Amino acid sequence: MKLPFNTELLIKHLRSESKPQERILIENWLKNDRANEQFYEQFKRFWMGLDDDAEQISVNVDQAWLKTSDRLVTKKRIGIYKYVAAAVIVLGIITGAYRWWDYNQWVRYETGDGAQLYTLADGSQVQLNHHSSIAYRQKSGQRLVKMKGEVFFDVSRDEYKPFVINTSNAKVQVLGTSFNIRAREDALNERVYVESGKVAMEVKNSGRQMLLTQGQLGVLNKSEQSVQNVQSQTINDMAWRTRKINFENANSQDIIELIASVYNVKLRIDEAFSNRTINVDFDNQPVEEVLDVISVLLGGELIVEGDIYQIK
Repeated sequence: MKLPFNTELLIKHLRSESKPQERILIENWLKNDRANEQFYEQFKRFWMGLDDDAEQISVNVDQAWLKTSDRLVTKKRIGIYKYVAAAVIVLGIITGAYRWWDYNQWVRYETGDGAQLYTLADGSQVQLNHHSSIAYRQKSGQRLVKMKGEVFFDVSRDEYKPFVINTSNAKVQVLGTSFNIRAREDALNERVYVESGKVAMEVKNSGRQMLLTQGQLGVLNKSEQSVQNVQSQTINDMAWRTRKINFENANSQDIIELIASVYNVKLRIDEAFSNRTINVDFDNQPVEEVLDVISVLLGGELIVEGDIYQIK
């Protein structure tokens, strides 16, 4: 459904004033999609009530012509204001109906505390990390995705339908490849790591972009709205899937973000350690063991309070 008719054409049809070819177009449009019928019925119920009211306003104005001109002017002004108000209401109804229709064209996937694998309508596979979400649809020769959180994409190649992903700050476009995007709202950066193929990464509304190939990592700095190709620590962008971690000169913020991504836990590190860094590797070890080692390397103590881990 594309809502191919303007308001005037729909109203002409409701008033039986449309031409034969216009009626055929509308009838075919109604048959094309159940959503079209639902929109038309809503619009029809609203407009027929409005139309009856408009006709009554016109009669009142004609009768007023037989009385004083002051009353006539008043009635006309009221009629004009009512028509303007009616037009605004109709526009609101149409806008609301279109947004409702557009919202329902997207297929949505969302995860809670665990990761989940899904297959999209085009055959692409997406693995969502914990507390992540995507919305998918095909439109105007493109495969479109809106995402939050962290998602690994394995995109089915289709040279005629680019695969376009939008995050809060970035736009990523591919044809067929596999890559990981981390775009959590509480993180300082958005990251795209390419496992295979090529990916175009762009800072929204800026024109700044780069092409990433296999093994490369693009990092978008939210505060500076800049993007750069980073060659280190790419293993960590797959850590939530592999449980393999490489901390190389990692500071407190690096540690907190990665632990949250991999283990879905809340970690706080005392500000006294903000200038310290660590170098250590982990391979599929339990979170408590990992945090014990990190606390020792930082020179602190691990404390667990409820569901929050703290290094003090």
